[in-house]
Amino acid sequence: MNSNRNILSKFISGTLDAEDRLQAVLPVSDEVTELLVAVNPGDYAASAIAKAVEDCDVQLLALAVTAMYAPDGRPVALLRIAAANGDAVERSLARYGYEVIHARPSQDESPEFQRAVDRANELLHLLEL
Repeated sequence: MNSNRNILSKFISGTLDAEDRLQAVLPVSDEVTELLVAVNPGDYAASAIAKAVEDCDVQLLALAVTAMYAPDGRPVALLRIAAANGDAVERSLARYGYEVIHARPSQDESPEFQRAVDRANELLHLLEL
């Protein structure tokens, strides 16, 4: 808790370096998926994006317009959702007229997750014998 206050104080004072500032705003955690969504500037509505996510009973953890642009010139927004799999949210966003151009579940990068998957596959193999 004290460490969190220290980070907050440093963030407010502007003394955090870029990496720590990013970690403070978008902390790494399990069961999170990051989506990059191309949006037409005239159609961008944070409330509509949030509704598309929440229609899937998934919590929207972060929504930010980035400095990136899709090849066709549309701005790209970053969404962080509290779900290990973002497929349902991708379909919901498409129904609202937004295009997901990239999705990355954070747990796919976790060595612990990969180890757990490997062990589960080994168990399934033993059960098949």
